[in-house]
Amino acid sequence: MLKVTLDKNADAVLIMRAIASMNGVKEVTTENPIATFALPFSSPEFENAWLDYTIMRRSMGKAKRLTRRGAELALKKLSAMGERDAVQALQNSVANGWQGIFPPSKKVTQRRVPAPMGPSEKIAVRDL
Repeated sequence: MLKVTLDKNADAVLIMRAIASMNGVKEVTTENPIATFALPFSSPEFENAWLDYTIMRRSMGKAKRLTRRGAELALKKLSAMGERDAVQALQNSVANGWQGIFPPSKKVTQRRVPAPMGPSEKIAVRDL
């Protein structure tokens, strides 16, 4: 497992400050007790997706910020999904502005099978 500390990530701090300034916030503190977590996956894709999600949640306002317990539960849920689905779920949440994390839908496309022809339709086809 890899530990990521948001406070030590200069790019994340700059992004947070830019988002805050766009929302009219004068000062952004980079000290956050919930910023350090053991991530279930160590790939750069997952790390970036998690960082994007946490930044998005911080920009939502105080009422919707990610709490320590919320982050722990979210990471547990993501761990159960598997890495690829977890990255996709985080990306979907950020892209749609969702505060929750939802597993990507597994749409199964079914082939349409034509309905069997009735006796009168069979005769009409044969006569042609």
